[in-house]
Amino acid sequence: QGILLDPFAGAGTSLLVAAERGLGAVGVDLLPFAAFTADALLRAPLADWDLVRRHARRVQAARPVDVGDFPDFPVRNWAFTPAALAELTRLHRAIKRLPPGTERDMVRLALLFIVEHVSQATKDGTSLRRRAHSEGRRGRYQTRRTRNQVLTAFLDRLSQLEADAAQHPRPPRESRAVIGDARCLPAVVGNDADFDVCIFSPPYPNRYDYTANYQLELGFGFVADRSQLKELRRAQLRSHLEATWPEARTVASHALDEFLASLLASKRVGDQTGRTFRMIAGYFEDMSSVLSGLATCMRPGAPVGVVVGTQVFAGQALPTDLLIAEIADSKGFTVKDLWMARRKGVAVQQRARYSSIPTSRETVILLEA
Repeated sequence: QGILLDPFAGAGTSLLVAAERGLGAVGVDLLPFAAFTADALLRAPLADWDLVRRHARRVQAARPVDVGDFPDFPVRNWAFTPAALAELTRLHRAIKRLPPGTERDMVRLALLFIVEHVSQATKDGTSLRRRAHSEGRRGRYQTRRTRNQVLTAFLDRLSQLEADAAQHPRPPRESRAVIGDARCLPAVVGNDADFDVCIFSPPYPNRYDYTANYQLELGFGFVADRSQLKELRRAQLRSHLEATWPEARTVASHALDEFLASLLASKRVGDQTGRTFRMIAGYFEDMSSVLSGLATCMRPGAPVGVVVGTQVFAGQALPTDLLIAEIADSKGFTVKDLWMARRKGVAVQQRARYSSIPTSRETVILLEA
């Protein structure tokens, strides 16, 4: 029986697909909201849904809250209307008082899934945006949610979770999602791990800040304040502009050195070239650590699939897929093939500034341990 290892669990799609095929799966993610979501979705078919519904009735009957509570994140002053935040706070506090277990996690998951929906914020690549809804443009800003609308959305989402759980098989006993750092994979999954197959899609070095994108959800029970959010951001894989400098550059790649030199040559006063340089240099150091640990966790000959996209900075193409393949080769993997899954668009800012822009792509890198 194969075991699917997904070092970046994300929304848990890989874990659910593996469970549907009867394969034990392990997912690892450093973002606590992502790891909780993946594990809860995996365990949904195991829940006693009669008990979940009784929990929901207790939560629904909880005392009203006059003023909502949310950590001092950058979005606190505008992301929620007072009524929506008060109702979310009431539900959240009532859920925390429920007995721990899978059933409570289902109720909590339903709440987390509606947080953005009942907010005034919209996820948009690198962060949350104050975007009003208009023709051809998705947004929520200035949307007024009543307490009753929040409660209705919560109950509807819980019903949908129950219906979805009934369609999924019980997961194999060894399937799980855990909070951990994929750059230290052997310490997370065990030094004696011997996995049969690995499929994962790491964050791309595209400046997306997942702690900023998910700060609404993180504010409900995962991260207590702005300083903790900052610590979590700096602990993530260095794919965003808040990334710290790597302690040293150890990845030996002429192609990467050439790109970084070209990037520095394009620097203008007041631009973000320095931060981009730091992010890219740190990103490939981090991916080197991921692949090094992964090499010790796979059985000989095991297939590995890595889905990653390329980027364009300062009009220059960053061949992320080729560089990761080069690093994988240095860690003992055999590069079997690279499949281009699709072509990607380039940011408007790049198109406006440069007359000639290279094409970006999303690639599946096929490796063998």
